[in-house]
Amino acid sequence: MGRRAQDSAWALAEVWRRCYPQLINWISHRELTPDDAHPFRQIAAEMERLAFGPPAQNIGKLITLEQAGIVSFEHMSGEVAADVTINATIPPAGGSELAAPLDGLLRDGHLTIGTMGCVRVDRNAHALTRDGIAKGLSVIGRATEGCVLGNDTLSRSLHDLPENWAAAIVQNARQSNALEPSL
Repeated sequence: MGRRAQDSAWALAEVWRRCYPQLINWISHRELTPDDAHPFRQIAAEMERLAFGPPAQNIGKLITLEQAGIVSFEHMSGEVAADVTINATIPPAGGSELAAPLDGLLRDGHLTIGTMGCVRVDRNAHALTRDGIAKGLSVIGRATEGCVLGNDTLSRSLHDLPENWAAAIVQNARQSNALEPSL
């Protein structure tokens, strides 16, 4: 909200925020080495928390709820027990097991997991296997976070995977004569 003086944490966040589109272009659809992927994931998790965090409007709502005595953050210190704890965080990429049906597709070799801990896809959202592209299988969204850096962003200008996927579907349909060209 701009009420605090700019400090080193603000500067780090601002650099990350301004470099983020370039990071997306540089990292997405590339396999980092395991030695590079692990530290990058750790840095990205912290920097994204600093740079993006929850929207100011939502923080304002939490502050209002705390001031009204409805929500308390005292239990976060570990010293006070809470009646109910709500974990509303999204786990980082690779932080949780794939749910059905992706877990079965992985088990059966129709998907691969990259060094960033996510489902690997190409620029048209086609799932990648050890042998190439999984014909007819596309994945878009949270499961690809890491292969497609910044899937969780609310900005629709940073990613074109859905548009690329749709264009590839139309192109394939035209090539197989499944679609008649419209006038």
